[in-house]
Amino acid sequence: MKRARKVIGPLIVYFGIGLLLISLPNGSRHFHPSEIIASAHVFNLLEWEIKNLPDKWVHQLTGLFLRSSYEKETDSEILNMYFSLLAEQSVLLRDMKPKYDNDVSQNIPSDLSDRVEEIIEVALTDILRSEGFGIWRNILLPPVDIKLGILPNVLIVSPRNKIEREYDLLLRSSVTVDDRERIENQLAKEANLSALVENIGGLATYPAQIPVSESLRWTLRTSAHEWIHHYLFFRPLGQNMFMSQDMVILNETLASIAGDEIGDIALDLFDYQLHATVKTISSPDTPVGEYFDFESEMRKLRSQVDTLLEIGNMEDAESLMNEKRLVFVANGYNIRKINQAYFAFYGSYGDSAASVSAIGPQLQELRTSVPDLFTFVNTVANVSTYEEFLSIISASDSD
Repeated sequence: MKRARKVIGPLIVYFGIGLLLISLPNGSRHFHPSEIIASAHVFNLLEWEIKNLPDKWVHQLTGLFLRSSYEKETDSEILNMYFSLLAEQSVLLRDMKPKYDNDVSQNIPSDLSDRVEEIIEVALTDILRSEGFGIWRNILLPPVDIKLGILPNVLIVSPRNKIEREYDLLLRSSVTVDDRERIENQLAKEANLSALVENIGGLATYPAQIPVSESLRWTLRTSAHEWIHHYLFFRPLGQNMFMSQDMVILNETLASIAGDEIGDIALDLFDYQLHATVKTISSPDTPVGEYFDFESEMRKLRSQVDTLLEIGNMEDAESLMNEKRLVFVANGYNIRKINQAYFAFYGSYGDSAASVSAIGPQLQELRTSVPDLFTFVNTVANVSTYEEFLSIISASDSD
């Protein structure tokens, strides 16, 4: 059930989505090679919105007289039930299907999922209001609205001679490992492009699409991350996100830092008992031998690849990435493919080991210099260019 406070706010978001849809390029535009090669697997975003928006409206309209704040004891009990079931399903499915086909939510009652969505939305709303994000009698705009489920995949395309996020395309969740390999290999052969079909950790549609996970902490952080994207949609940073790669990194990293902080505050609201159990069930195989520093090794690899590509040595860069991938796998990190597209995708997050951007450390330092989360987010949200952000950083350093 959805709350009365969420009935008005979505109108603006839905209107924005409508404007985006009618402004899409018409049929005369040139298709990117990825759209042609992966055409059989393209995810229909409009169809998803048409299917899910009415359901959310029903919840919103039928929830007019429901509570508007979290109830610790009851909510914690529901969360423990939900994530316990997910953990049990994960164990049952682990050896039954390939990793990319697993759906640990398939036997979870839909009404239970709806209740969990409601609990998360209420908790995040209360926190965001307390942090100062509410306007007009403390209304949150846009309202927190999530949908737990299986997400589409994303096809990321980069040139081979440099690491650059040239094009993204959403693909259906049903795409198999063989389909992924075929699409990637075909783009390399026919278009001389580096490509990667990867799972995504959240999608800022409205409602936001959140992957089903056994971790409450991760679910809360991701839900908050996607709400920050919704919030930025109405501000200069979000509206200028695709003006440059630096603006993409700035947008994603801000959402990551703020989302993690909000999610961790939300976690403390509940009497949640599954941390150790979920960690044991979902963690990868423990690396054998001496300690393996994933972040350090990934950053080192990224630097080496950049150096090779700068001197035009694509073949050696690709050979190195293939060799190092085996090292990561041997140490318990089951990465299917590392290529230019891999670094283009994960490098978009400034706090990622795959990133060489200074934006991550800059944002972390800025966060320590401002008094509260609201000030931090809005200081960055109001920049229209990367240069404006650098000016803020310079001013902060001089204080």
